[in-house]
Amino acid sequence: MEWDSDTGAGDWIKKALEADGERLHSIAPRGFAAYARVLHPAGVRSIPGGHVPTEAEERRLSDRERDALLSRIVDTHATWAETAHAFGTTRHPSAQWHTLVRDAVPAMSPDGREFFAPPPGELFPEPLAAIVATATGGKPTPGYATLWDGWSGLLGGYDDHGRGYRTFLPADGVADDEVAERHARMLGASIHDPFNSPYREPEWQDGILSAEVAAGPRLTVSEREHVLFSGDLTLFTDPDWSDHVPWREPDTPLGTATISPNLLWPADRSWILVTDIDLDSTVVGGSVALIDALITDPHLEALALPADADLGWDADTVNA
Repeated sequence: MEWDSDTGAGDWIKKALEADGERLHSIAPRGFAAYARVLHPAGVRSIPGGHVPTEAEERRLSDRERDALLSRIVDTHATWAETAHAFGTTRHPSAQWHTLVRDAVPAMSPDGREFFAPPPGELFPEPLAAIVATATGGKPTPGYATLWDGWSGLLGGYDDHGRGYRTFLPADGVADDEVAERHARMLGASIHDPFNSPYREPEWQDGILSAEVAAGPRLTVSEREHVLFSGDLTLFTDPDWSDHVPWREPDTPLGTATISPNLLWPADRSWILVTDIDLDSTVVGGSVALIDALITDPHLEALALPADADLGWDADTVNA
């Protein structure tokens, strides 16, 4: 895949979308014979032979008891069907995660497991590969992919005081000695450097993509700005596709998952995949044969969507 400045390739999507909202055709364009909702995998934590402790229960444990209990924890993926079974609710095309777990916070099921919501706006590499493999038949398929330009670190920007806006600390806030030392040096320079003045001209700091891409045109869909890429979509049929996309973060180990495309479609417009940044599921539009194949694929949890489907927060009237 390569960056593509010709954003006109996506104009047809804008013309086929309804006004802003959370119904099917405000998310995926009209014009396809059938649509499927691919539910993103959730997470579940369990303790064989016991139950996951609540925060209050964990506080009452001694350090030794806590360490022994935590060593038995098992974290795995969970389907929405498994989640619904655990909470006595119903999985259906407009089901919403919060109603599926009966608005429980944390989502502790009666059998002692803790369930975690799927991440919004991101489809794991394996289900994406399964979808694209079915849609392309494994044959070379020229097409397009987009990323929302608001993903952290994707594009560069100007800092406030002539210094980088990115920290050396990892996302979990825990640094090894080398990282912590670099971070301390950065902070020390920012405090003691007499040239690090608030009146200094801001400097450009590169993101994952180049300054040329950051300054280039965007595809605007549903009031969101997207960076457009083009290439052979069979790249995404490999579950390790994240190793080969131009938005892979440099210096990350091979096999590290990265952002999944928010829009994906072939040049002939025979199907489309939409992963909205606010939703915990992906919508695919295409032929009846394609949608039938997706909803029967054992590697996916996919449901056929009616034309008037509502995917909004309050759309789940079955489990309300």
